[in-house]
Amino acid sequence: QDRVPKAVRQRMLKAVNLLHAESLVHGDLRKANFMIQDGDNEPEDRIKIIDFDWAGKEGEVRYPLHLSAGVYGKDINDFELIKHEHDKAMVARL
Repeated sequence: QDRVPKAVRQRMLKAVNLLHAESLVHGDLRKANFMIQDGDNEPEDRIKIIDFDWAGKEGEVRYPLHLSAGVYGKDINDFELIKHEHDKAMVARL
């Protein structure tokens, strides 16, 4: 599996930090949930986060049941509270 370019990954983390600054978490930061908008700018300048189904306030929203450890990691469990650290770890794995 190809890694996301470092500049794109850094911009993704910056976007995630904006969510975290508002005490929000996303919970599903896989490659499939980032899009690069068409345009002439650098890819990192055109990133869009999508799929906010699980997103909400940290300490209030939980992961659903039947998560795949291969996708979300061994440290994330079914129905666990979604934490800022989980979002950051998911971006780091991209």
